[in-house]
Amino acid sequence: MIKNQRHLAISVKSLEKGIEFYSALGGSIESQDLEQGVFIEELLNQPGVIIKTCKIKFRDGSRIELMEFVSEQQTTKQRNSPGSISQIGYHHVAFTVSDLELAVAMVIQFGGKTLGKTLVVTSSHSVHAVKAKHVYMLDPFGNLLHLAEDSN
Repeated sequence: MIKNQRHLAISVKSLEKGIEFYSALGGSIESQDLEQGVFIEELLNQPGVIIKTCKIKFRDGSRIELMEFVSEQQTTKQRNSPGSISQIGYHHVAFTVSDLELAVAMVIQFGGKTLGKTLVVTSSHSVHAVKAKHVYMLDPFGNLLHLAEDSN
């Protein structure tokens, strides 16, 4: 069912410092965005959320996504609270799947749950968007998963 690992997301205090650090380690900037509005709010189930993001690609083709939560709702206290959507550190692992509905059902069958809505991203959200259906979920252990099924 999993076709590949899409990216590993890391929440950082400063996107600029994160870019500087991971570029020094050999990564190159693939894209940068300011994510806000209905799509990201409903995907994360976080009204008013605003995130600066940067995808960094490495020589082997692997990618990380750096995320800096910048909305006023994401205070320092919230960022340091375990389980907070904007907690600094590991954020989520994203997988491309062949059948999103089946993958969601399997996660739920094993004790996971959906976090936000299943949505299709378009270029109106980001000029860098790859058209796909996306959903955020918690795995059976409480870890954040981002599952996506690319559109043909």
